[in-house]
Amino acid sequence: MRKILIVGAGQSGLQLALGLQSRGYEVTLMSNRTADEIRSGRVMSTQCMFHTALQHERDYQLNFWESQAPKIEGLGVSVAAPDSSRAIDWVGKLDGYAQSVDQRVKMAGWMETFA
Repeated sequence: MRKILIVGAGQSGLQLALGLQSRGYEVTLMSNRTADEIRSGRVMSTQCMFHTALQHERDYQLNFWESQAPKIEGLGVSVAAPDSSRAIDWVGKLDGYAQSVDQRVKMAGWMETFA
């Protein structure tokens, strides 16, 4: 059996670790924080994941919060001009919905799933 070391327990590292583990690889995951430290820590980055990223989570059966998180079906952006008018103002519908789950919850949950 191959042994694999993954350094980093963020979105990519955890998905890779759990995906490889589900296929029978012996995986060691290194992180500078425990699941509890992540869960109780500061917000790490933006939380919004779009269709392609969500599909990867579904493919690996890591979409634990999909049924609970609201669906984001569109986005809007407004940028103010120097005179306070809107220099840019648009709204668009997404082809596939996005979702936002607090990454502290997601990463801690995935770490606890990693055996």
